[in-house]
Amino acid sequence: MVPETGLDPSGGKAEPGEPLDEAAARELKEETGLLVDPANLSLVHVVHVEQGWDRSGQFVLFAFATDTWTGELTNAEPDKHLAVQWLAAERLPEPAFPTAARALAAYRDGGPSFSRYGWPATVTR
Repeated sequence: MVPETGLDPSGGKAEPGEPLDEAAARELKEETGLLVDPANLSLVHVVHVEQGWDRSGQFVLFAFATDTWTGELTNAEPDKHLAVQWLAAERLPEPAFPTAARALAAYRDGGPSFSRYGWPATVTR
């Protein structure tokens, strides 16, 4: 099942041996054309996801933020994204990927830096 079209910040997977901050900067460039120095990225939220939309198992989403970049915002991957655009943080569109919405809301609202998605309220072993 493919998720509904909706808000999904740029992202992707780190390559083997690639540090997370460098992977985030690379993915941002690949998807939006924006260039950011990995040293200017701040880790702002982590989401432990029990099951991705593709049902391939659990994963950990790391959300980074920056206020320093160069380049012009472009849809560098039109085969993957309908559009890219600047949005006001207080008026994000719906629908949104739940994990992205959770990370963005926590960052915007000064909430916790960690959350879980899809897990029961308590997990006992």
